[in-house]
Amino acid sequence: MQVGNESHVYHYEQGGVSSLLGLAFNVANNAPDGTIPIQHVQACIRADDPHYARTSALVIENTHNRCGGRVLPLQYLSDLKQLADEHSIPIHMDGARLVNAAVALGCDVGKLSEHCSTVSMCFSKGLGAPVGSIVAGSKQHMALARRTRKMLGGGMRQAGVLAAAASLCLKEHMGHLETDHRNARSLARALASSPHVQLDAGTVESNIIYFDTPGISADSIVQLCREKGLLISSYGSTRLRLVAHFQVSTAETETAIDILLGAIEQSASSV
Repeated sequence: MQVGNESHVYHYEQGGVSSLLGLAFNVANNAPDGTIPIQHVQACIRADDPHYARTSALVIENTHNRCGGRVLPLQYLSDLKQLADEHSIPIHMDGARLVNAAVALGCDVGKLSEHCSTVSMCFSKGLGAPVGSIVAGSKQHMALARRTRKMLGGGMRQAGVLAAAASLCLKEHMGHLETDHRNARSLARALASSPHVQLDAGTVESNIIYFDTPGISADSIVQLCREKGLLISSYGSTRLRLVAHFQVSTAETETAIDILLGAIEQSASSV
């Protein structure tokens, strides 16, 4: 299974793909925009050679979390599909934030998923449902997914209440996503104006922001923000992550900017 070196399925889930399904990772480097360059995909595809594990699937992520919420371009998806078809390899899209990608590109979710054999999507991220994800694909793929879920002990009898929450979010919360993206861009521009921050605000395409504070402890910034009522996450000694969502208004975003810039300045002055 070919994945990017920054993909969620490679970094997290305790290597469950290998442990539970017996699949081996074949890793290619993600570009900063979340894509895996087509030429790298081509070079990593393994043919039916008894010395190697065959490439059984290509896995992509959209939006791409660890690359900063980047959105995979439609032309890239089309080019990747053409290459995959040439080698009869299915594509799976890890679309935990697929609705954010669709809003960022101004297209329907189906336009993004049409290039893939299977796609997953999460209702409890940008859409704000309390819980819930789906996986979609052909009847054959879904039959296999159900069997695998049962093997892992999965299945819920009274899942209608969860489906109702997901359905409501699809109907009522889609309109919030563009506001989330706009708030994230405001955050990014404010952060990029600080001399203590490394961030290209132009790379913020959806609701996720990663930024670096060289020489300044990320944990110190997190603690100072917490004291002012702002909860953020550190992702390393000098790296932080912010996510805009519908429960944070534009006015609250402006307050968050003031708190965050103040915490960064205070942490910098104590170094």
